[in-house]
Amino acid sequence: MINDLTTAAPIYKCIDDCTVFEVTSCSGATTDCQMHLDAINQWITGNNMRINTKKIKDLNICFV
Repeated sequence: MINDLTTAAPIYKCIDDCTVFEVTSCSGATTDCQMHLDAINQWITGNNMRINTKKIKDLNICFV
């Protein structure tokens, strides 16, 4: 269902789920995550799908 979903960020796809991730430094560097999510949201809207907000997760790990 999501074979044609593409983004500049690394993405793992499985049936109707996807995982997008980004690696940044702990020093508060700027991130492109919101840009990638906006692009995915445009694809979702264009394909008459909905985001399941109950399944959205955000994980931040910082090794100092």
